[in-house]
Amino acid sequence: MGLARAQPIEELNSPNLTTGHPDMRTILVIFALLAAGTAAIAGTASPVSYDYPWCIYGGELGASGDCSYSTREQCLWSASGRSNVICKENRRLLFQQQAVPQPSIQQPRARRRQ
Repeated sequence: MGLARAQPIEELNSPNLTTGHPDMRTILVIFALLAAGTAAIAGTASPVSYDYPWCIYGGELGASGDCSYSTREQCLWSASGRSNVICKENRRLLFQQQAVPQPSIQQPRARRRQ
């Protein structure tokens, strides 16, 4: 057994090693563009969890909680077994309901007799 033979400088500077295969470069460029597009789309997606009416608050969830439950039962099932958490209605939805003025329905007035 002998030592591995070092490559001559001419082989290291050959066109195949320095420029790469054109098809491989094209594939890498396409992959980079797809990755950048995926990251851009993922970054602009709005969280859906804000639309659900029930949230788990407390514990490691922080002040905003985990608002991904359609029913109180779902929230309670998810909260079971966790320490220091509670299920409550989504505060953001409650605030939005208060902020939107409700149309008042006026009853027609009865006419007075003269």
